Amino acid sequence: SWESATVRVLIVRLSPFQDVDRSMAHLLLFSECRRAAPKGFIDLAFFPDPSERRQLSASRSPWFRGLASGRPVTDFDLVLVSNAFALELLNLPHLFSSAGLPLFASERRRAGIQRPLVILGGSNAQVAGAIVRPDGDSFVDGLFFGEGEGAVADLVGILADTRTASADRLAQAASVTGFWAAGSEPKARKRILHPVAAALPPSDYPILNSGESATARLQITYGCPAFCSFCLQGWERKPYREVPLAQILESARTLKRQTGANTLEVFSYNFNMHSGVFSLLLELNRIFRHVNFMSQRADILARTPGLLRAELAAGKRSFTLGIEG
Repeated sequence: SWESATVRVLIVRLSPFQDVDRSMAHLLLFSECRRAAPKGFIDLAFFPDPSERRQLSASRSPWFRGLASGRPVTDFDLVLVSNAFALELLNLPHLFSSAGLPLFASERRRAGIQRPLVILGGSNAQVAGAIVRPDGDSFVDGLFFGEGEGAVADLVGILADTRTASADRLAQAASVTGFWAAGSEPKARKRILHPVAAALPPSDYPILNSGESATARLQITYGCPAFCSFCLQGWERKPYREVPLAQILESARTLKRQTGANTLEVFSYNFNMHSGVFSLLLELNRIFRHVNFMSQRADILARTPGLLRAELAAGKRSFTLGIEG
């Protein structure tokens, strides 16, 4: 319950739910928070759509509030913002202004506001410099760069200890590779990379009411081995790592048991880079009724004998092809 919770965490998406209902980012954060705080109250908030904004504005209600608790962002101890792309950052000031919070971390500290601590991460975190001033002050209290599996639980374990002052928690969080506290000395940026043996998919998350509720998602590779000049992935998401076939199948069975999903979406930057792609096409279709393999490179599809026939045999009818090669 809210009253008995050891900590109260709000996971925020800066886009409306219908735009990110296919995303795993907030579900991964939920799973990591639950691991770090088994007795914490963990809630989700999404940027309201136009009709919701009109209703909330008319009632003078905050735009960001927990779905389950109905409570505004100011009632939470820790806020984790998942930033997927740069334009979403335009919505970040609304998170503060509609809740009556000063925009910059230093202003909140000077006003004696101890909570919430606001941490931003996500796929756009490495290029979110627009929210940081030259003196190191920022809209958020800290930025996290890198892959969240495992690391977010460590970070939340430190930042959720409300017995400690917020400034001390932020200082302690510097021990987590990939975390930077606003106003602290700049340091060489390191991305935390977990071994693929630890890359189990999140499974202890709520099933949200949407058209995607019957679909589970499973990542089979991390990073990209290519260095295309126009693409961020090969340069920032490295080294390339494959999840072993046996581990993928174990994870798929876990997802099937715990979510009840009938469809599996398999994703990576290019799924046909995986060395076990033929076995994956066969074995995953034994577990799920529908298996959707997402984008792939056109050159690999063209040059790999039998791959197109195998994909068609596995029921693939929609092809998203990358022309990088």
